[in-house]
Amino acid sequence: WVFIMYQTIDSFPEWRSVYFFTMIFFLAWLVKNVFIAVIVETFADIRVQFKEMWQFRNSPTTSSGTKIVQEQGTGWQLVALNTRCPKGLAPQVCQYILQSTAFHVVMLLLVLANAIVAATIHFDVHRDRREYETYRELLYSVEVAFTILFDLEVVFKVWC
Repeated sequence: WVFIMYQTIDSFPEWRSVYFFTMIFFLAWLVKNVFIAVIVETFADIRVQFKEMWQFRNSPTTSSGTKIVQEQGTGWQLVALNTRCPKGLAPQVCQYILQSTAFHVVMLLLVLANAIVAATIHFDVHRDRREYETYRELLYSVEVAFTILFDLEVVFKVWC
């Protein structure tokens, strides 16, 4: 279907390519949601199995917060986990930025912009060779910029 999409985009007016753009985004959204649903269901089943396993050992099932198992010198115990405690080397302000809604929205907008740029790639054989090379160089520069931004996001998250 990729060849049909390219021929349609190159042959018809540009507004008719909206069908393919919406189809690409819808299919990507659908696959992502199915993948997330499978992961969530798997972890829910694992959580139920662990709860049943710990109930037989008479460990407390009600808790006011998240608990983890840690070694406390004399043996393994459930210890309350402070989720607000920084996990990395970054200052507290970086933790605040990482957990903010604005940071997540900006990253989602960057992903959307990257998808739009990738969707605009087309191969027009009727263009001037020099103009086509300029177009390719611009797309390459934009893709490198997106790659650097996403790499910085990963480094920032690991640092925090």
